Amino acid sequence: MSLYGPDLLALLPELIIVATACLVIVLDPITPASRRDLLGWLSLGSLALCLGLTMGQIGVLNIRVSAFSDLVVVDAYARFWKVLLYGVTALTIVLSLPYLKAERIHLGEYYGFILLSLAGMLVMVSGADLLTIYLGTELMSLSLYVMTGLNRSKPRSLEAAAKYFVLGAFSSGILLYGISLLYGMAGSTKLASIAAAIGTHGANDPLLLIAVILVAVGFSFKLAAVPFSVRARSGAASLKRPSVCRKSAASTTVAEPPETRRAHATICAAMRSPREMIASLIRADNVCS
Repeated sequence: MSLYGPDLLALLPELIIVATACLVIVLDPITPASRRDLLGWLSLGSLALCLGLTMGQIGVLNIRVSAFSDLVVVDAYARFWKVLLYGVTALTIVLSLPYLKAERIHLGEYYGFILLSLAGMLVMVSGADLLTIYLGTELMSLSLYVMTGLNRSKPRSLEAAAKYFVLGAFSSGILLYGISLLYGMAGSTKLASIAAAIGTHGANDPLLLIAVILVAVGFSFKLAAVPFSVRARSGAASLKRPSVCRKSAASTTVAEPPETRRAHATICAAMRSPREMIASLIRADNVCS
């Protein structure tokens, strides 16, 4: 087995999803329009295979496995969210099959981008490094940008995709700036190292609070979390109905695991008491003013 063999095995479901997505996109141009629903069934088959692999890991190897120098962690927590994401994606594809046929929309790449967005979500729930989580977020977001503009016959769809892309790029800048501040403080982007650095500095550092706020705002923009969900309305209006359900359900689902990991690594380590939290907010406000 190669040097990275065990690491690749830990990410086997993600690799299967990405490979299937690429296969669907390649097969789309050579598949007759009347038979492109077969690409949807192919996508469902890959989800069933990944579900079996993940369930087998839960039953046999229900242990914590790290890969690629602890950039990715596969544990019971990540496996639970993976199973939930498989279900959301499968439901979206099942609802899309009759809907696309009724609307006479023959876009086989639609299923490919659904799988690519799923791959980004799977990376997010397993990420133990801020940059790994960021890469998963970008893969999910870029796929959703394309899905928003798939209905090229309607100007509203193209306009929504352009707005979605511009706001996504803006939120990426905010997110990366917050990550860079955390890296400057901790010397690493791994959540464990950031937690250790926060435990050393405590909550008395206003720079820490500013960095956490920037990271939270950036991810909230990406995931359309309240109060940053206003920008998602035009995108949801242009998406096909099953995609709207997926966008809202999956974005909410995928937000929980990385947010919980980051909260455990930052907020719980820094803000040890309500008094300390309030004092940090006051100090940060004084610095900003």
